[in-house]
Amino acid sequence: MEARLVTALTILLSVSTPRISASPVSLCTATAHPMRYHLALPDNYRNGDGKRWPVLVCLPGADADGAGLLERFRRARRDLPFVLVAPCTFANVNRLGGELLSRYRALYSGEVIREAGGESWLPDVRRRLDWDEAGLLAVLSDLEATCGAERRVYLTGFSAGGHLVYRMVVRHPDRLAAAVAVCANFNFWDHDYRSGPAQPEDRAVPVHLVLGENDPLRHARYGGPFFPTSPAAVLGVAGVTVGILGLIWKKTRSRRGGVLAALFAVAVFAVLVVGRLSGNEAQTDLAARLLADLGYTEIRRTTLPHLAHDPAPDHVLKTVLQIRAVQAVE
Repeated sequence: MEARLVTALTILLSVSTPRISASPVSLCTATAHPMRYHLALPDNYRNGDGKRWPVLVCLPGADADGAGLLERFRRARRDLPFVLVAPCTFANVNRLGGELLSRYRALYSGEVIREAGGESWLPDVRRRLDWDEAGLLAVLSDLEATCGAERRVYLTGFSAGGHLVYRMVVRHPDRLAAAVAVCANFNFWDHDYRSGPAQPEDRAVPVHLVLGENDPLRHARYGGPFFPTSPAAVLGVAGVTVGILGLIWKKTRSRRGGVLAALFAVAVFAVLVVGRLSGNEAQTDLAARLLADLGYTEIRRTTLPHLAHDPAPDHVLKTVLQIRAVQAVE
């Protein structure tokens, strides 16, 4: 049986990309984009009979271990008929260096890494997201054209993989059956999320936001005891900051005083803004608020007891199955 399956897949896919090996997980490349991705077909996979297969796209966190993430989901999948995909993305990682850079160089040429914004001293998240977005859309097109995949896919992103999840939810909800963000980051400083979907029905895509009760990154790792969210609080903080800056300058009247004043301003900003929003719970709050403001109607938030900083593959698959059951009835 396995030999016949391998032969059939070889014949069906020999003239098209992606090329799929007989191993449980294959490393493929999109046809219209340099993005590479790990692919795991279900055990009972067949192509060419008109059947459409559900797809779960799994976005890794800052460790960029797409292969390891896909293997965890493959074990959790068991005999469920889901095609699993883990794209090799850039927006989920910090500065590329050392072993992480070596891992990316094994996947991409130096030109591609530069094009994707991977060699920036400071991560250019927007540039990386642009590259990832185009690459993921190319991968989905390939899967639909050559692997019999359904057009709308299920998308999950772990930790920094949440950046691309939210980008896809806002920009391409028409390609999503549902999205599940787990212990996820949200690039709240990016104002590129100003308009919602053109079609009202796309705002009904289910979006599940999952936090871990025991996640050490759930709360701010540093930061002040409050975050100025009201106009009065912002003006108050700004007034105090300007006053202290003026006092420093008045007392010193020197370049050294100017440097100290600038450092103080940066410290205030880091503590009150960046620090307070460094936890994924605060970022999830902002993402949920954004989606609600854009008119999304199916937002569900869950805090899982005993979950640490983990992609929770069993919970994600259970959630996807529940959503799929409801969609089948509708």
